[in-house]
Amino acid sequence: MSVNNYWIFQGNPKIYDFETGLKNDKLITDWTVSNHKDKIKTGDKAIIWLTGSESGCYALAKVVSEPYEKKSSSDDHLWNIPDTAELKVDIQITHNLVDKPILGKILKHSNRMPKNAGTQGTNFLSNDNEYNNILELTEQKTSLSGYDFQSIILSNDELCKIFQCSPQGGMRRSLKTNTLVLVSNHVKSIYDDKWKGDTLHYTGMGGSGDQSLNFMQNPTLNESVRTDIEIHLFEVFEEKQYFYQGRVKLKSDPYQESQTDENGQTRKVWMFPLEIIDGKPARIEFKTIETLRKKKEKKVSKISSKLLKQMVENQPKSKPSKRTTSSETIIRDEKIVKYALKRANGVCELCNKNDPFVKEDGSPFLEVHHIDFLSNGGHDGYENVSALCPNCHRKMHYGIALENDIAKLKEKAKIKLEGDD
Repeated sequence: MSVNNYWIFQGNPKIYDFETGLKNDKLITDWTVSNHKDKIKTGDKAIIWLTGSESGCYALAKVVSEPYEKKSSSDDHLWNIPDTAELKVDIQITHNLVDKPILGKILKHSNRMPKNAGTQGTNFLSNDNEYNNILELTEQKTSLSGYDFQSIILSNDELCKIFQCSPQGGMRRSLKTNTLVLVSNHVKSIYDDKWKGDTLHYTGMGGSGDQSLNFMQNPTLNESVRTDIEIHLFEVFEEKQYFYQGRVKLKSDPYQESQTDENGQTRKVWMFPLEIIDGKPARIEFKTIETLRKKKEKKVSKISSKLLKQMVENQPKSKPSKRTTSSETIIRDEKIVKYALKRANGVCELCNKNDPFVKEDGSPFLEVHHIDFLSNGGHDGYENVSALCPNCHRKMHYGIALENDIAKLKEKAKIKLEGDD
């Protein structure tokens, strides 16, 4: 009894229009044979692998003939250069994955990458394990529906290809895959979803004015506990890089809280407490968080004093976000930092002396201090921060912080920012 072989049949999308060919099952009925012509036989199975920037498995197929000479095919018009190969083998597409391919990046991340995929050539020997690893992924809603892909980084195009969803927005619904992709973008917005322990408090849709639980995809997320929709969470720390946290679910009922919108106006938003299914949030490198902080600092520096004043003074008191890096990291609100520095205007708010020096950008050097320490539960608001010279800052942390010093700073922190620039 003969044993069937497994193959990788590889193609280059720059040479042949595979997308058009695969979207019409009747077009791709054969494959070029350049190697192993004496071993490829009827009944063998093949991984259809495309090379390029989005390389991966775009179909699974069955070999339905022995290799033979063929002068022309129904798909000859899809070649971008003349097809000079005469030896072909007939195939039957059994799993067409052109709309949701199993990308090489996914397989590599989960240690399922076929050994010979991507090697220059057309026909390579594979095995039943490589074939079945891919077959298993085709039976899920998406290739990320398993739990071993956490921390993989995708491009927006790759994300859209996997989930067949819109390329824009924080909540991306896909009816084709019955999924909801949530994107917590820490780069584009000066506002932030907040981690509290292992729970992400995710802000609903609606950029200005009071949010509605019935707006856009808010009801989809709200009702997800009663449906079979899969929810997948990505975070963005660097432009165009989508960091996969995993599948998530609602941990508790959504709740409302007050926030300021992009115009500095107080409004009600819906917050969705989310937790990772069967796991914990992936640890983020501290340098990634620090790089992000500097980007936000730069973004906040461009806000006018008038808008900054509205944003900060109308912002309700709240505890800062905490997330696990190499250690637990408190993520401060850069708007509050900028507010304190502008309010002090180059003068230490404790000793009343001018800043010790001027930074390269021409701004005075003062350090922002939380009067009631964040680590002790102090809130991250303008009434709890002061701008101090380095000596006074060290005194408040490591010296004897006298009660009258603390009282003086709390009194000054009540003063609101002036200026309309």
